[in-house]
Amino acid sequence: MEIRHEDLTIRTLGKPVMDSPLKLSKIDGDFLTNYVEDHERVLFNNSLCKVKAEIAGGQEPLSFEKAGPREKIFFDPARTRAGIVTCGGLCPGINDVIRGIVMQLHFWYGVKNIYGFRYGYLGMIKESGLQPMVLDPDVVSEIHEKGGTILGSSRGPQEVGLMVDRLMDYNIVVTADTDQVLERGELRDNISREEIQERLKNQISLNEKIERADYVIDNSGALENTRRQVVEIWNTLKNSTRRE
Repeated sequence: MEIRHEDLTIRTLGKPVMDSPLKLSKIDGDFLTNYVEDHERVLFNNSLCKVKAEIAGGQEPLSFEKAGPREKIFFDPARTRAGIVTCGGLCPGINDVIRGIVMQLHFWYGVKNIYGFRYGYLGMIKESGLQPMVLDPDVVSEIHEKGGTILGSSRGPQEVGLMVDRLMDYNIVVTADTDQVLERGELRDNISREEIQERLKNQISLNEKIERADYVIDNSGALENTRRQVVEIWNTLKNSTRRE
């Protein structure tokens, strides 16, 4: 199978604008961990002879995006809820990975809401009856001494839409025409129309969102009209039982 540069490209949700809370360095030799720049790459082929041959032939060697902490991040840690799921066959050390992720998110990034989904993707659909496990430093402090994964695992896919629905109590979709979305996005987030359009391309279509929605708010009119719809939905939810 031929591997192309596009096959090794990682898509993004949009331009990261949040400052990382890690407070790392960008200076080599200062004995501090450095941020990783987005342009840094790791060679796909570790043969020096082959890499030289590709360069001599006018080709750019295949490479991966280098993993590591970035100076700018996309999600606001204070408002982020993180989920961890372990799927497929098991290997030694998965509990170490779970523990490391939870500790890093909690102490370094300040993410306080971390959940573990039980038994792979199966635990990500509400029909399974499996409730997520709340993960914090106390829960994971000693799991690295045990084999396997405390979350369990399973094989096989689940429908993406059902898994997305599992991540929220109610789906509320706010609609507006495209020009309004672009204009408001520019003003609110101080980003370009091209960046907003790129984010929209990475989402499901508006029609699909509406099909999955419990409530739809039309935000194309006057502010008072939008406020009225929000109040009506809020009053309905206050008087309803949170869905399982």
